[in-house]
Parts: sequence; C-alpha cells; structure tokens
Amino acid sequence: NNVQSGSNTESQFQDDVNASAMIKSRVVDGKKIAMRYQSFRSPTGPKIVCRLLHKDSDAPAKTYIQLGYAPAHIELFHEVPYGPPRINILAGVTGSGKTTTAQSFWENHPGNGTHAFYSIEDPIELRLKGVHQISFQRNLQDRAASEREFDGIVMDLLRGDLDGAFIGEIRDRSSGAAAPEIAFTGHMAMGTLHAQFISGIVPRLTDESIGLKRSVLTAPNVLGLLSYQALVPVLCPHCRIPVNDFHQTFQ
Repeated sequence: NNVQSGSNTESQFQDDVNASAMIKSRVVDGKKIAMRYQSFRSPTGPKIVCRLLHKDSDAPAKTYIQLGYAPAHIELFHEVPYGPPRINILAGVTGSGKTTTAQSFWENHPGNGTHAFYSIEDPIELRLKGVHQISFQRNLQDRAASEREFDGIVMDLLRGDLDGAFIGEIRDRSSGAAAPEIAFTGHMAMGTLHAQFISGIVPRLTDESIGLKRSVLTAPNVLGLLSYQALVPVLCPHCRIPVNDFHQTFQ
C-alpha cells in the first residue's frame, strides 16, 4: 500500500526477488520525504537500500549557484535554451545529484510555462514544474516489450508538438535512440547518464548497452552541453579549522 502506482517491479514484497519501487511520500519532521527502494536477494536474506528524496512540491528548484557550479559553468547552462536543438547530457555516478540539476534546468528554462516540455522517467523521483512527466516502468523479465513501450511513448511525444524532452536516464538502446530522434526532429533533448568522468560520456553512449554510433554523435548539431558533476564533502561547521591553523599544527 505504500508503493507509488506504476513504480515497482513487483506488486508485493518477495524476499527471493530483486525489486525496486518508489515509496509514497510522507511528512517527517515537517519535511515531505519519499523513498526510492531497492532490494537484493541472497541465500541469507534480502539486502535493502533506500534513497531519501525531498518531495516539497512548493519549494523552488535550487539555483546553479546553490548547486555549486562555477560562473563559467552557469553561463553554459544559460546558453542551452537559445542554441539549436541538440542532445544535452548530465553525467555522474549514482547519487551525484543529476536529477536535481535537471530540475533546476527545466524549472529555470525561459520557456517554462509557455513551452511544451515532457519527460520519460523510470521512476519519477522529483516533481518538475512546467514539465509533463510520464512514468515508465521497465519490465526486466521482458526487455523487448519494454523497448516497444518506450519507443511508442517517444513516437507519441514527437506527434505532440513538443518543444523539449527529458529522458530520465539513458541506460539502454531504446533510451539511447530516443535522444538523437528527438534532436533530429528539431527538439531539445536532455538526459542523465551514469559515467565516471566527463571523458567517459561518449564511450558510454557508444558501448553495447546503449549502442549509439560515433558517426551519429559527431554529426553537426547533435551533441550540445556535456556536463559531469560529483558531490564534494562539506566540512563540519563545528570541528573544521582554518587551513592556516592546520598547517601550523603539523609544522
């Protein structure tokens, strides 16, 4: 009963099945929190990993400054809406805040509120104001059926006079093929991608799991902004010391 509709791999918990789901949001200590759930089976019992997500729909998206981007990086983000329709990639490792950056991009887009923006997400983690979000659940037992369903959603979007589309994560051949299809038909495309370095974006897009050709990616006006981000630990406000004091301590 706590699972969001259409977000889970199984309809009920089974300790011998790997399962993923979005848990319905609830208020904890005055904050609206949702949970992304993943379980892994093993002979000694399941291991469960949960990611907490802030779901305050009234809170504004963070600015690029709040996200820690440098002025030169922010300028590049601001240029994207005014450039030709291209594929824009937000890359990073798991949990590096890619979807949070995407939220800031779409909610601060100058066309937000007047343009037709859509997303295809598996699952929907954050509410994107001004974006029509489509929840898509992959069937891990029937990948061919999932690919057909995903391709159908993309074709429907292209017939819907969209201005821009966000692919929640580019992870397989269907989501990989969707990005250039959206750009080639004159619409801005953005997607998140798991990669360890910015130099790994193109190799990741062209590996067997996604399967894009380098000849496609190197064609004129195909790739736009390629962004890589990583979380940096914050110093404790109570025990941190000035760097000069640190050097004096060890001299």
